[in-house]
Amino acid sequence: MTRPLVTRTVFYGAVVLLLVLVVTGVVTAALPAGVSGQISHNSEGYAILLLLALWIEFARPRIGHDARGWTVAVAAALSSLALALFMLLGPLPPSLATLNEAFFALPVLILWTQLPRPVPPVVWLLPVVAVLIPVVGDGSDAVIRAAEVLMAFVFFPVAFEVVDRSLLRPGLPVRKPLVVAWMVSIVVLAVSMHAFRDASPTGFVQGAVDYLSRVNEVFIAVFFIHLYFTILGMAPGARPREPSYAGRAG
Repeated sequence: MTRPLVTRTVFYGAVVLLLVLVVTGVVTAALPAGVSGQISHNSEGYAILLLLALWIEFARPRIGHDARGWTVAVAAALSSLALALFMLLGPLPPSLATLNEAFFALPVLILWTQLPRPVPPVVWLLPVVAVLIPVVGDGSDAVIRAAEVLMAFVFFPVAFEVVDRSLLRPGLPVRKPLVVAWMVSIVVLAVSMHAFRDASPTGFVQGAVDYLSRVNEVFIAVFFIHLYFTILGMAPGARPREPSYAGRAG
C-alpha cells in the first residue's frame, strides 16, 4: 500500500465512519451527553468535508473546465440542491434532516471550484453578500438558521483563493506556513466564539460572537480540507498520479 493510498483510505474512512455513527445515533448512545452533543451537532461539517473533498480529488480533475465539465458540475449542484430540499421538507429523522444545510452549501461550493482561476473579481460579491446578510437581517430566524451555509460562502473562498491557491491550481507553490497560520486562527476563532458567547447577546459585537459560535461545522470542514489536501499533500496535481489532469487545471 502506497502512502497516498493509506492516507486517502484513513481520511475518507474516518469521515464516513464518524458521519454514520452520528446519523445512526451510536455516538449519542455510546458517549457522555456533553461529548456526544458536541460531536453530533457538527454532522453538517462532516458532510461538507466528505463530499467537497471527494469532488475536489476525484470529480473536478476528470471533468475538465469546458462545456462538458460545466454541465457535470451544474448537474451535481442541482442534485445537491434537490437533496437539500428533500432533507428539509421530506419525512426524514432529525439526524438526517439536519444535513440539509450541508447540501444547500455544496451547490455553490461545487460551482466555485469549477470557476476559471484566478476567479473573476465579480464572484467576490458572494462572500461580501454572505457577510452582509447577517448584519442586515440581525435577529431573523431564517438568517440564524442559514448561518452555516452563509459562512461557508465566506470561509471557503478565502481558503481556496487567498490562503491556499495551490489547492485548486496545482502549478502554484504551496504556502504551508500561511496555511498553518490560517488553521491555527480557525481553531482560536472557534474556541474564542464559544468562550465569549453570551446566552442573551445584546449589541453588535455580542451578536457577531453568537452568530460565529453557530458555524463550527464550517470551521471543521475548512480545517480538515487544508489538513488533507495541503498538509498531507493530497491535492490533485501535488503528486504525479493523475497526469491527465496536467494542463487542465483551473
